[in-house]
Amino acid sequence: GAQGFVDYLVSNAGQKSFARFGFARVAGSHLTIQLPSGQARELSYADIQKLEPFNVSAKAHGKSHEWQGTKLITLLESAGFKFEKPSGGGASVRQYLILEADDGYKVVFAMGELDPIITTSPPMVAWRQDGKPLSADEAPLRLIVAGDPRGARQVRKISRITVGQTD
Repeated sequence: GAQGFVDYLVSNAGQKSFARFGFARVAGSHLTIQLPSGQARELSYADIQKLEPFNVSAKAHGKSHEWQGTKLITLLESAGFKFEKPSGGGASVRQYLILEADDGYKVVFAMGELDPIITTSPPMVAWRQDGKPLSADEAPLRLIVAGDPRGARQVRKISRITVGQTD
């Protein structure tokens, strides 16, 4: 039906079809992930929503909510990032992430904060809140960090993720 057509239009295949005829990409239809190798990967929001589901209860603006999405590390791995699972001196403790919103707001995470050996509350990328799609001022993706009491790192309208590494 109509939703299937819209999903196709914003999918990688749909966007490639438009590009062949000289049309620009649909604004806000993709998330760009810059890997440490310098390679940039673009994932459509429709494809992101097919990743392994993850749900968490967390507060936003003082109110508890149920968030639905996927773990941030799952998203990165789907883009080709190879997370070094063993902790303690590996690349994962020397790497970092910069998450950027479409308005330029940025936050930084140490990659170790995504390591399941180090944290019991992994950051997630949500596309639903309390069983409903995110509101227009948060969509299409919002970062949720259940352990952050103030929520300052809960980026709304995520548009780009950059993975870097210190020497």
